[in-house]
Amino acid sequence: LPGLLDDHAFLVYGLLELFQADQDPRWLRAALEVNDVQIRQFLDPELGGFFLSPRDGEALIVRGKEIYDGALPSGNAITAHNLVRLARLTGDTELEELATLTVRAFSGGIGDQPASHTQLLAAVDFLIGPSFELVVAGDPEAEDTNAALAALGRVFAPNAVTLLRPDGEAPSITRLAPYTAAQVSQAGRATLYLCRNFACEAPTLDVASVVKKLTEDARAAPR
Repeated sequence: LPGLLDDHAFLVYGLLELFQADQDPRWLRAALEVNDVQIRQFLDPELGGFFLSPRDGEALIVRGKEIYDGALPSGNAITAHNLVRLARLTGDTELEELATLTVRAFSGGIGDQPASHTQLLAAVDFLIGPSFELVVAGDPEAEDTNAALAALGRVFAPNAVTLLRPDGEAPSITRLAPYTAAQVSQAGRATLYLCRNFACEAPTLDVASVVKKLTEDARAAPR
C-alpha cells in the first residue's frame, strides 16, 4: 500500500521488534524488504536523510524532511535506528554507512537542540558503541537454547542485537546474516557467541558469563 516515510519506518521498527522477540527469520526478511522500498522511494541521495513523501507520489512544491522528535519520534530518527540494527543483524556495512549519512544530514540541528532529537541520539549511541552482536547456536526446540534466549532477553542492552542460529548446514538465517554460517553449536548444546563489530570472542556454553560480560562492558565503556 502507498505510505509516507513514517509508515515505512515504523513498520520496519515493528518487524525488527518481532524478530528479536521470537527469532523467526520471516520478520527480518520482511524488514529488509520494506527498508529497501523505503530507500528507493524516500532517500535524498544528494543531501542525505529521507523525504516525508515518496519519489513516485503526487507532485509537491517542496518535498519536506523532518527530524524533530515530538510525541512520536520522527521518521528519519526511527530510520537511522533501523538502519543500524539491520546492519548489525545482517553484517551489511552499506546500511550502517547510510545510517551515518542520515545522522550527519541533521547534525547541526542536533547540536543546537539535543533534547528535541532524543531518538536520533539513540541511533548515534548505537553507532558509536559499545554495541554487540549475540548469536545463540543450537536446537530451536531445545530447553537450553530457549533458556539462553530468555536470559539474554532479560538484559537491558539497547545497543545489542540477538540472532538464533539453528543447527543444520544452511538455516534460513544464514542467508540473511551470512556471518552466522560458521557459528555452530558445540557438543549438541546451546552455544553463545558474543561479538563486537563482528569480532567474536571464543564460543561458550556459559550463559551467565555472557550476560555478565554484556552488562559490564556496556557500563564500563567510555562515552
